Amino acid sequence: MISRTNKTIGLFFLIVFIQSSVFAAIRLPKLISSGMVLQRDKPIKIWGWADAGEKVEVLFNGKKFNANTGTGGKWQLTLPAMKAGGPETMVVKGSNVIRLEDILIGDVWLCSGQSNMELTMNTARKKYQKEIADANNNKIRQFAVKQQWSFHQQEDLEPSAWKSVTPANVLEFTAVGYFFALEVNGKYGIPIGLINNAVGGTPAEAWMSEDGLRSFPYLQKQALLYKDPNEVDKVKKTDEGRRKVWFDQVRSTDKGLATNDKWYDHKIDFSSWSSFSIPNLWSSDILSNKGGVVWFKRTILLTKEQALKPAYIELGNIDEQDSTYINGTLVGTGSNKYQPRKYNLPKGVLKEGDNIITVRVIDTEPPGGFILNKSYQLVLGEEIIPLNGLWKYKIGAEVPPLRNNTFINFSVKPTVWYNGKIAPILDYQFKGVLWYQGEANVHKAKEYHTLFPAMIKNWREKFDQGDFPFLFVQLANLGASDSLPSDDALARLREAQATALSVANTGMAVAHDIGEWDDIHPMNKKEVGRRLFRSAERVAYHAAGAFATGPVFKSMVKQDQQFLIFFDNVGSGLVSKGKELRHFAIAGEDGKFVWAKAEVKSANSVSVEFGSVKNPIYVRYAWSRNPERANLYDSNQLPVAAFRTDNLEQ
Repeated sequence: MISRTNKTIGLFFLIVFIQSSVFAAIRLPKLISSGMVLQRDKPIKIWGWADAGEKVEVLFNGKKFNANTGTGGKWQLTLPAMKAGGPETMVVKGSNVIRLEDILIGDVWLCSGQSNMELTMNTARKKYQKEIADANNNKIRQFAVKQQWSFHQQEDLEPSAWKSVTPANVLEFTAVGYFFALEVNGKYGIPIGLINNAVGGTPAEAWMSEDGLRSFPYLQKQALLYKDPNEVDKVKKTDEGRRKVWFDQVRSTDKGLATNDKWYDHKIDFSSWSSFSIPNLWSSDILSNKGGVVWFKRTILLTKEQALKPAYIELGNIDEQDSTYINGTLVGTGSNKYQPRKYNLPKGVLKEGDNIITVRVIDTEPPGGFILNKSYQLVLGEEIIPLNGLWKYKIGAEVPPLRNNTFINFSVKPTVWYNGKIAPILDYQFKGVLWYQGEANVHKAKEYHTLFPAMIKNWREKFDQGDFPFLFVQLANLGASDSLPSDDALARLREAQATALSVANTGMAVAHDIGEWDDIHPMNKKEVGRRLFRSAERVAYHAAGAFATGPVFKSMVKQDQQFLIFFDNVGSGLVSKGKELRHFAIAGEDGKFVWAKAEVKSANSVSVEFGSVKNPIYVRYAWSRNPERANLYDSNQLPVAAFRTDNLEQ
């Protein structure tokens, strides 16, 4: 028989359990977590969620702060502005207790845009091996925002964490952001927090809110259309079906998989296959402007000692999907043509004698193959065996191309990344923005003249932190250089980017001299970070003598048989990298540009001779897709930005 006392105790614990179950646990946004960097010298918002009416207490820096949860389930409070410092501990109390450790106060920079901002130190590891090995700095941290797109504003981010700089952690850092942070921390000694919030292949409109697109009705209309989940599901189902049919056809018709003697087998005879020089993109005579599968093979002779060494293989960048085998064993696969292929080899895969490397490449649409100027090698301990040169190849399947531009890619539609990755962090204070984007808008340069400033305005309105510094990278050179003056969409996009300098508190890092002609993702991110820092010195840190960008065109006057071009932001003066200036072009009313002789005349001016052109009226400088020969700089080694004095249509 149960005693009255036991009944009373049981009832007490039941009531306590019910009461504790009534209140949902308080929770914090993913960004507010241990190891975070809070913005110095600004009031700091701390927010989270709990049941309506629940009281929340925050203990930080020896003080208590209180908030009541609103009817919508969100609570928020504000900490006073603080000087740089830390580490600190934060305790958040409600129906449960959350303890956050190792919090620093410093400068927070939001790093956003496309893949050149997203590009990690790991991707650039071959160029920056020493920098990675030396990476130990607890005062530089990054929060990498996971991919999350939506046509509806999201409340919070996907799970992630703040990480400080170590040789292992830095591999995940945005390379541009990291080198920028090194510069700021190195000069000012303050903690730096990077919010890595970039996505490859995304246009500016994907980072804008729905109301921010009101001046661009056709973009706003797209955002509204796909807010209907039924419309999205319908398109997804159709596109996924088409892709499945194509890849099923490729697999079923691939001769390399159709027989008992699979072509990845190291025992098959491939001596009669055709030859192909790697690296290279295959021409139309291989797949006749179609899609399909091409198999590649090469033999490498190894000694017993070599075969026993730890090994990996690098196959540069492949357009576009590969399965790589060694001696019949699959050692790696890849599907992104922008991602370098590096596959660690399992122990025992290599053997003494002949080793057969097989690469099966699937290309959905031409051209396909192996990107030039990348690393193709077998690495055995400290020994490197080059894989450049002649390989054998054979076509496995040839089918009509799967044209990517016929699919609806929701991840590039208006508002999707604003909703997924910007809206959840609108209450987080920061110092400024680092922005590297534009490639996805390159064929709409005219629109970008107004779209880009509108995006900056949109963010400033939504973040409600005033006219915070907004620093951006002007697109790098790409493609073959021109022997004659030319016009190009990339040159016009750079011009559109530069117009944003008229917006308050903006700065631009020129990069038309540090790209790679055959890679949209150049590896020299260290110099990009340095140039962004030079802009930050003026716009964010108000250093004496600093400029928001390098030299820019100011004015032009005719004088005898030459033009005098004047520049702003020249620092200690203009200089020519080389004996004579290159990449100046002039034209008359016919708009036919020819190269012109030019020279530095003074600290802030350049003369451009008329030459054989009668009545010239226009001047252009570095106006091409790849102006790699342009060599006008200031004394700080910052290149003069490309410009034109005409407004001719392309």
